[in-house]
Amino acid sequence: MKEVLQAGASHGHLNIVKFMVNHALEKKYTHVYGARNEPDALTHAILGQHNIIVEFLLQIVGEVSWNIAKPDDVAASRHDESLAEKLYGIYPGTVRTGDLLVKLARRGYDQALKYAYTSGHDNVESTNAAFMAAAKWGSIDVLKFLLSTSRISSEVFDAVLKEAAGSMI
Repeated sequence: MKEVLQAGASHGHLNIVKFMVNHALEKKYTHVYGARNEPDALTHAILGQHNIIVEFLLQIVGEVSWNIAKPDDVAASRHDESLAEKLYGIYPGTVRTGDLLVKLARRGYDQALKYAYTSGHDNVESTNAAFMAAAKWGSIDVLKFLLSTSRISSEVFDAVLKEAAGSMI
C-alpha cells in the first residue's frame, strides 16, 4: 500500500494519492505512511515537482505524521524557499518533542539545516544542540557549516571533542 501511494505521488497521480490516503484514514492504517518510512510520499511528490500533491499531503499533517526532515532537505536542495519554510513551520505539529534543526543535523541534511539557519531559525541553544547531534552521528558537512557560524559555544565544542576522544580509546 505504501508503494502505491509513493508511486502515485512520484508520478503526479492525485486521484490515486487521495484514494490511498482516504482508504488509510478509513481503515486506520495511516501509520504505514508516516514518519518512519523514508522516503515517503511527500518526498516523492516534492522530487517530482507535483505541487498539488504536496499541498494535499500537507493538509493531512495531523492525520499522517510525515517525516518532515527529508522533504525539507529536498525542498532546500531545490531552492524552494517557500516550501522549505512551510515544512519547517509544520514540523512542531508532527512530533511530540524535538527540534528540527537537531533532527536535520543528526540525519546529515545539510541543505535544509543551512536554509533553516540562514532563514532565522538560529537560536544559540538549537545551534549548539544541532552541533552536538551532528558530531555524535558523524554529519561532517553539518559540522563544518555550524562551525563556520561562530555560534558554537566553547563549552559545547570542548564537550564534543572530549566525547570524540573518548570514543577513539
